[in-house]
Amino acid sequence: MRDQITSSEYCELLDWDSKFFGYRIARANNLRWDKDIVNSIKEWRQNENVDCIYILADVNDFEACQYIPMVGGCCVDVRVNFVRNLAEPIDNSVSQTNIMIRPVSYTDIPVLKYIASYSYHDTRFYFDRHFDRSKCDELYQIWIQRSCEKIIADEVLVAQLNQYPVGYITCSVKNNIGTIGLVGVSHEARGQGVGRQLVLNSLEWFKRHNCTIVHVATQGRNVLAQRVYERAGFLANGFSLWYHSW
Repeated sequence: MRDQITSSEYCELLDWDSKFFGYRIARANNLRWDKDIVNSIKEWRQNENVDCIYILADVNDFEACQYIPMVGGCCVDVRVNFVRNLAEPIDNSVSQTNIMIRPVSYTDIPVLKYIASYSYHDTRFYFDRHFDRSKCDELYQIWIQRSCEKIIADEVLVAQLNQYPVGYITCSVKNNIGTIGLVGVSHEARGQGVGRQLVLNSLEWFKRHNCTIVHVATQGRNVLAQRVYERAGFLANGFSLWYHSW
């Protein structure tokens, strides 16, 4: 039996998520799951009146898969992690000449928010029916707006077709490692190579900003996105399971 560990070492309350969704929401820290942790989390969530705990576990973590259901965890998503080595050449030879990729401007934001409002129905928030779908729409609208304002992203690249924004990709850099956050393409422009061109242009942007590798994650159920990343030279390098414990 281990010494008693404070609850904050297991979970942390998420103020923003709690206020936004109207539930008391927490996130589990990276844990080595066993019965003691299960009992501690159960006691903590009761004392703190926590409605939902987000839990991310490696798909190879047998103990996590065994014990997370004991705290009411239900699997809501498979997270597929991709990595791209920028030492490898970037093949932009099939770019569509009628699609222009450029940095975001302030006037793009209303259109990008509209695209974001319907682009992420494969994510865990929509899959979990506890969350109101209109709030999920709003979540991604806020996410892209804050990215455009450079609050949670370093750059947003916009795809323009016939003088009109039809897609976007958000880019962040830390310690020479690039991360793609959101990618969205309008209904009207899908199937025209916009997503691929956004990804390839983001790789060029990351390379200019001294990145050596780029990471991106998508949903296991989002096969189209996985194909776009694979065709752009990304390789899958890990799988995780998202659980929501209500």
